[in-house]
Amino acid sequence: MIGGQRALSLGRLLGYGNVSGRTTIRVGSPVASLTQQCNGLRMSSTAFDSSLYPLARKDTMVVDDYHGHKIRDPYRYMENPDGDETKAFVDQLNAISAPFIEGSKHREECRKRLTELWNYEKFTCTSKHGPHYYYSHNSGLQNQFVTYQTDAVGTKGKVFFDPNTLSEDGTTSLTTSSFTKDGSLFAYGLSEAGSDWMTIKFKTSSGEDLPDVIPGAKFSGIAWTGDNKGIFYCRYPEHKGSMVGTSTEKHEWHSLYYHKMGTKAEEDVLVYKRTDNPDLIVIARVTEDGRYLLISVVRGADPFNMLYYYDLKAAGNKITGPIDPVPVVTTLEAKYEYMDHDGDRMIFRTNRDAPMFKVVSMSLTEGVSSQVDLIPENDKATLAWGVPIIGGRLLVSYFEDVKSTLYMHETSSGRRLYQLPLEIGTVSDLHWDKTENELFLAFESFLVPMIEYKMDFSGVPIEKMPDMKETRRTHLSGMEKESFKVEQVFYPSKDGTKIPMFIISNANMPRSGENPMILDGYGGFGVPYVPYFDVARLLFVRHYGGAWAIANLRGGGEYGEAWHEAGMREKKQNVFDDFISAGEHLFSKKITKPEKLCIIGGSNGGLLMGAVSQQRPALFGCVINAVGVLDMFRFHKFTIGAAWMAEYGCPDVKEDFEFIAKYSPLHNLAIPADGQWPATLLMTADHDDRVVPSHTLKYIATLYEKAKDHGKQSNPIMARVEVKAGHGAGKPMAKVIAEQVDTYSFIERVMGLKWKPFSAGSVHSHSDVCSDTVSSHREGLRTPLQYDPASSMCLIGLMARRVHSKRGDALFRASPQLASTTFAKYPHGFRMCSTAIDCSTYPCARKDDTVVDEYHGLKISDPYRYMENPDGEETKAFVDQLNSISTPFIEKSEHREECRKRLTELWNYEKFTVTSKRGAHYYYKHNTGLQNQYVTYQTDAVGTKGKVFFDPNTLSEDGTTFLRAGSFTKDGTLYAYGLSEKGSDWMTIQFKTSSGEDLPDKIPGAKFSGISWTGDKTGVFYSKYPQHKGATEGTSAEKHEWHSLYYHKMGTKAEEDVLVYKRTDNPDMMVDGEVTDDGRFLIISVARGCDPFNMLYYYDLKAVDNKITGPIEAVPLFDTLEAKYEYIDHDGDRMIIRTNKGAPMFKIVTMSLKDGAASLVDLIPENTKANLEWACPLIGGRLVVGYIEDVKAALYMHEQSSGRRLYQIPLDIGTVSGFYADKEENELFLAFESFLVPMIEYRMDFSGVPIEKMPEMKEIRRVHINGMEKESFKVEQVFYPSKDGTKIPMYIISNAGMQKNGENPVILNGYGGFNVADMPYFSVSRLLFVRHFGGVYACANLRGGSEYGEAWHEAGMKGNKQNVFDDFISAGEYLVGEKITKPAKLTIHGGSNGGLLVGACSQQRPDLFGCAINRVGVLDMLRYHKFTIGGAWVPEYGCADVKEDFDIIYKYSPLHNLKIPEGGQWPATLLMTADHDDRVVPSHTLKYIATLYEKAKAHGKQSNPIMARVEVKAGHGAGKPTSKIIAEQVDLYAFIQRVVGLKWNP
Repeated sequence: MIGGQRALSLGRLLGYGNVSGRTTIRVGSPVASLTQQCNGLRMSSTAFDSSLYPLARKDTMVVDDYHGHKIRDPYRYMENPDGDETKAFVDQLNAISAPFIEGSKHREECRKRLTELWNYEKFTCTSKHGPHYYYSHNSGLQNQFVTYQTDAVGTKGKVFFDPNTLSEDGTTSLTTSSFTKDGSLFAYGLSEAGSDWMTIKFKTSSGEDLPDVIPGAKFSGIAWTGDNKGIFYCRYPEHKGSMVGTSTEKHEWHSLYYHKMGTKAEEDVLVYKRTDNPDLIVIARVTEDGRYLLISVVRGADPFNMLYYYDLKAAGNKITGPIDPVPVVTTLEAKYEYMDHDGDRMIFRTNRDAPMFKVVSMSLTEGVSSQVDLIPENDKATLAWGVPIIGGRLLVSYFEDVKSTLYMHETSSGRRLYQLPLEIGTVSDLHWDKTENELFLAFESFLVPMIEYKMDFSGVPIEKMPDMKETRRTHLSGMEKESFKVEQVFYPSKDGTKIPMFIISNANMPRSGENPMILDGYGGFGVPYVPYFDVARLLFVRHYGGAWAIANLRGGGEYGEAWHEAGMREKKQNVFDDFISAGEHLFSKKITKPEKLCIIGGSNGGLLMGAVSQQRPALFGCVINAVGVLDMFRFHKFTIGAAWMAEYGCPDVKEDFEFIAKYSPLHNLAIPADGQWPATLLMTADHDDRVVPSHTLKYIATLYEKAKDHGKQSNPIMARVEVKAGHGAGKPMAKVIAEQVDTYSFIERVMGLKWKPFSAGSVHSHSDVCSDTVSSHREGLRTPLQYDPASSMCLIGLMARRVHSKRGDALFRASPQLASTTFAKYPHGFRMCSTAIDCSTYPCARKDDTVVDEYHGLKISDPYRYMENPDGEETKAFVDQLNSISTPFIEKSEHREECRKRLTELWNYEKFTVTSKRGAHYYYKHNTGLQNQYVTYQTDAVGTKGKVFFDPNTLSEDGTTFLRAGSFTKDGTLYAYGLSEKGSDWMTIQFKTSSGEDLPDKIPGAKFSGISWTGDKTGVFYSKYPQHKGATEGTSAEKHEWHSLYYHKMGTKAEEDVLVYKRTDNPDMMVDGEVTDDGRFLIISVARGCDPFNMLYYYDLKAVDNKITGPIEAVPLFDTLEAKYEYIDHDGDRMIIRTNKGAPMFKIVTMSLKDGAASLVDLIPENTKANLEWACPLIGGRLVVGYIEDVKAALYMHEQSSGRRLYQIPLDIGTVSGFYADKEENELFLAFESFLVPMIEYRMDFSGVPIEKMPEMKEIRRVHINGMEKESFKVEQVFYPSKDGTKIPMYIISNAGMQKNGENPVILNGYGGFNVADMPYFSVSRLLFVRHFGGVYACANLRGGSEYGEAWHEAGMKGNKQNVFDDFISAGEYLVGEKITKPAKLTIHGGSNGGLLVGACSQQRPDLFGCAINRVGVLDMLRYHKFTIGGAWVPEYGCADVKEDFDIIYKYSPLHNLKIPEGGQWPATLLMTADHDDRVVPSHTLKYIATLYEKAKAHGKQSNPIMARVEVKAGHGAGKPTSKIIAEQVDLYAFIQRVVGLKWNP
C-alpha cells in the first residue's frame, strides 16, 4: 500500500522494505490540534542551532482557494524535482544532515555490526515450473537476489537470473516475474533506481534471452496465455514523463494490454480500458488452466472491486483488440478475489456481507445472484487468502489476533479438514499448483528469519495432513530467539477500542521507564502489519538495549474491513489516537519515557508521524519520517496519488476538505511557543515516484521557517535525500544498510543511545536461509496481498484545415488564433459612439486576487481563473448577467426587424455542394434555403434531383446535429459519416449502405479526424484522443493530448477498435491517416499541432492483406519537422508529393519508396509568384494543380509523368470551393464562387479527349439571387503598404456607386494566421451590409496566412506576430486615408485567431476604430495552451512557459494589456462566444470582458458600450444551424447599427 505490508515475498514490492532483516518502515494517518502535554516538551541530548537551517525561497503569491479558504503554498516550485532551486535546496539539506549523522559516536560500530548481521544467506520459497525447481538466493551482501534453477529440492543448481550483473550500483531490480504453465518461458519485470516503472523482458527455461522487450509497465503483474503465445500486463498508456522515477506526472487511465511473443511492444494490443474514471486500476490474471482471463477493476485504493471474465479458450487465445469481458461484479460495493474454478463454477474470497471475509462459489452464467457461501465468515478471524491444492483441497489462511493460521478445506463442500501447525508469525511466501503434488511454504516471525516447509500430497487421503517437512531453516548466531522476548498486549485507545501491539525486547528488559524505544505504526489501506523478521530491528534491541513496539492500528486489515473503515477518511483521527495511546501505554507500563521514545513510519506511516508530531510534540523524543505523505491538499495531483482518495478523501470536495484540513501535516505545523518540536529526521528519495519528494521538501522548508521564527528550537530537524533510490522496493543491499545506519546514527545522537558490544563469533546460517525478494510462481505468491495490485499499487487550433466544401454563410471563416502596444496618435482623437451607456451598470464579477502565477520571475494575477470552469455556478451567473445586458441593447436597434426579415429572405435561396460520383451513383448536398442543415441526395444522372440519402435535419429538433465528415468505400456500397452536436468538434462515426440501410456500427469520440476505408471495405481508419476524460459535447475545457490513429473493423464494437499509430514523443502531435485510392497504402501524416511542417509515413496494407490487429510499424518517408509534405498520388513504388522543402511557395516532387528522401526529384518546380495550394490526379495521367495567385484561385492541368503544363483552366476572380475527381473516372466536377457569385458548378468529361486538349467546361449549375445582381456591386483589390513597407493585398466590396467621402460605414475583416488564406468567397450577409446599410466590406490578406506561401505565413507567426497587427492597423489607416471611411464609422471584425487580432488592435489603436466585433477570440495568451486543442497552437504563437516566447506574447496578449485611455474611450465592443465552443473555450471571452468591465468602472468615463453575447447550444462555428447563423448575424448588425449609427436603405 502506500508503504505497505511486507508479509509475502512478491508483496515486498509493495512495502518500504525489500530484504529480510531490514527495518521496514510502515505507513499510517492524520489529525490537528495540540492536546495535553506529557512531562513537558522534550529537548534532545544534542542541541542544534536553528539559525544554520537554510531558508528556501518563498513565493507567497501562490495561493489556492479551497471552498472559501485561502491556503498559501509558497514552496509549490519544489514540486518540480528537476528545478534548479529544488536541487539546490536538496544539496543544502544533505549538507546539514550528513555531517550531523556522521558525528554519531557509535556509527562505525553500528555499520560494521549491521553489515556482519546482514551477511547471512537468504532464500525465497521454492517453486516448481515444468521439470525444474526455482528459488531466489542472496549470499549475504549481494545487492539483489539471484534466481537459481535446480532439478531437485535442496540442491544448489545453477544461476538462472542475476540482476546484479545489470547495474554497477545494484539499482536494477527484479520487480515481478511469471513462468508459463509448462515452465518453458519466463517473463520478468526490471525496475531502475527504485522506480515503480518496469520493463518486461523474456527468456527461456534453458536461459536463452528472447528479443521481446516491453517498456513502461507499472503496477502490473504478468499473466501468460495458456498457449504460451503472449502475456497480459498493465500500464498507463498516456504517460508523458520520465519512466525512471523522477516524473511527478499524475497517472491516469491504467489499462490492460496484450503482448504477442515475437512482436514489438509498439504493436501490443489494448485489451481493456475503463473510460468512466481515470483513477481506476486494472488487474489481470489468467486462470491456472488458461481458460479465463479475469479482470479486476478497483478505484485506486478503494477496498472494493469490480470483476469481469473473458473466455480465452472460446476465442482461441486470439487477442487482436479491445475485448468485451463478461461482468461478474459491476459495482464497487465489496471485494471479490478469485481463488479457483471448476468449469462454470467460480470460487471467490469476498467481504460482501462479511467484514471478516468468507469464501463463496457462484455460477459465471448466473452471476452474483447465484452466490453461495462455501466457507462462512468467522467473526473472530480475518480470512486473509486461499489457494487451491491438488485433490480438491483449498488452503485457507486467517489472521487471528494478527497471527497467521492455516486450515485445509475441501473445495467442493467447504468443510474444514485440519489445521496446519504454525508458531506465532506469518506465512511469508507460498508456492502451489493444483495439478502438482508438492506445496512449499515459507514461515517467518519477529525472531525467526525463515523456515521452509514442503508438503507432498501424493497418495495422501483428503482428510489426512501430509508431513510438513522442513527443507530450510535460517539461524543467526548471536541472535538466538531465546535472547529476546516478544509480547503481545492489547491497550485501550482514546475511545476505549482495544488495540493490539507487539513489543520486542531483550529477554530481561527492566521496567524502569528508561529503555530507548522505537514505536512503529502504519494504520491504513486495509494492510495488516503482521509479524516478520528484521535483523536491523534486533540489532537495535540487542546493541542499543532498546525495545521495538509495533502498534496494529485501525485502518489496517488485521480485523477485516470494519477495522479498515474505522481508520479511513473522516475516521483517520482514530489512527492517530491509537498511536498516541500506544505511546501513553508504554509510559504507563514504565517501558520508556518521552525523551526515550522514537516514533517511526514511512509513506502513509509518514503521514501518521507528521500528524501525531503536531498533535503531541511533547510525547516523543525523536521522529523518523520516511517518504511521508505530508501535503494532504495536493497528494492526489502526482503520479499514483489520486488512487489514495478512496482512503483519505479529496480536498477538492468540501466535506473531505473539512476533515483533511484538520490533520494535514504540512498545513498544521506550529512549534509550541514555550517548547520544542521533537528531533526529526525526514527521509525521501529523488526517484520516489509513489510519494513524490516534494511532500518532504515542502514540509521541511516550512519547519525550518517555523523554527527560525520560533527562535528556541534546538532539537535538530533534518532531511536525508537519497539519490538513485525510490519508495523502497528493489533497493540494493548497500543502500539498505547505509540508510539503516544513518537512521540509527541520528537516533543515537538525539536520544543519547549507548552501544553494547557483542563478543560472540561471526554470524552464520544453519542449513539454508530465506529472505523476501521475488517469488516465482507465475504471478508470484497468490494471496490477496499478492494478487491484488490494488494493494500493491496503493503502496503508495484549432486545427487550421482548408476544406473544399460550402457550409452556410458567415462574415468570417474561423480557423485559429496577437499585438504590440504603441499608440499612433490619430488626428480624430478617441471615438465615442452614437449610443452611450452608463458603465456603472456593468456587472462586477468576483475577483480572486490570490490567484497569481509566476512567469520567469514576473508575478501575474489571474483573478477570474474560476471562469475557466464553464459549469461553475459563478460562471453561469456571470453569463446570464452578460446576456441580460446585451440582449435588450441589441433588441433596441431601430432596424433590427428589417434586417432580420431581409436577411431571412436573402438566405432563402437554393444552395448546393459539388457533385461527386461513388460507385453507380452521384451525390450532392442541397439546402432549399432555410433548412438548418444540408441534405445529401443520391441520383443516377447528373442534374437530376434524385432521392434523399441522408438528412441530418431529422436528427434534432433545433438543427444542432450536423454532418461533419463523410466517406464512401471505393465501390460506393458503404458510407461512413461523422455527426457532431451543438457545434462541438467531437463526432460520432456511423455507417449505412448506398441503398440507405443503417448499419449497427457506431464509433463515439472521434475528433479532428478524417474517415478512410480500407480497400477491402472491412474497416475504417479514424483519429481520436484516447485518454480524454471530459464531456464530448463541447462543454469540457480539458486539454487534448496524444491524438492517435485507430482502426475500426466493421461488425465489431467501438471498444474493440485497434490503436494503429500513436506518438509517444510529444502530446501535441496530431495524427491523420488516409488510404490511397488503390487501397494499397495507409499514409500517415504527423504534425505538431498547427505546426506548418509535418512528418509522413506509409504502411503497406496490401502486404498484410488489410489485417490490422494492433499498432503498426509505419515506414518513414519524412521523419523530421522541417517542411510540409502532402501525399498526392503514387504509381507503384513512385510517390508524388506536394512540399515546401526548399520551396516556400511549394512544388511537387516524386520519390522512390525504396530509395526514400534521397530520391526526391522536382516534378513541378516552385513558382515564386504563386502558391501551389493543392493537386489532384485525374484519369489518363493528368494532374490538376490549384494555385493562389495574388489571392485568386488558378487551375492548371499537368502531365503526371513529366510534370509539364498542358493548359490553364479558365476561372474568374474567386475561389474553387469544391472539387471532385477520381483518376479511374472520366468526369471532373468543380464548384466556383466569388464575392459576388454564390456558386457555379462545372463538369468536364475526359472521355476520348487527348491529354493535351482541354475538354469543355460544361456549366451544370449556377446560383443567382434576385436583388443581388453582381452589376450592382464593385470589387476592387488594392495593395497598401504596412508599417514596414510590405505591400498587403486587400479586397474592398462596395456598392457600384460608392462615394469616397470619408462617411461610409466599413467593416474591416482580418485573420492572419495558421497558414490559412482568406480567399474570395460568397456571403449574402456581407452583401446585405453593403446594399442595405450602404456599407463597405474590406478583407485584408494579412501576413500569417498562406496567400504567398510559407514565407508569408512565417512573417506573421511567433516573434513576427506584430506584423499581423501592423498590417491590420495599416489597412484601417489606408481606408481612412483614401476617404473611404473615418474612424467613427470603422468596425473591425475577426473570429478565433481573428478575435486575437481584434483584441490586440483594439488595445494598440483604440482611436482608430469606432466598433470592434470579436467572435470566439483567443484572448488569454498566457493560458490558451492549457485547454482542449490549444496546445496545438504553440507552433504558431509560442508558449508562455518558455521565457523567449513569453517576452513576445506578453506584449500583446489581449487579456493582459487592457487599459482604457485616460483621456478617451475604448471602442464600442461586442464579444461573442458559445457555451459549447471546445476549440477556443469561452473563458477567453469571459475573463476578458470581466477585466474590461473592471477597467471601465475604474475609468469612470467609458460610455461606448462593451457587451458580450454568449450563445447556448453552439460551438466555434462549424455546423451551426441556419436559424442560429441568421440570428447571430442579425444581432451583430443590430449592435453595429446602434453604435455606429447605420441607416437602413430599403
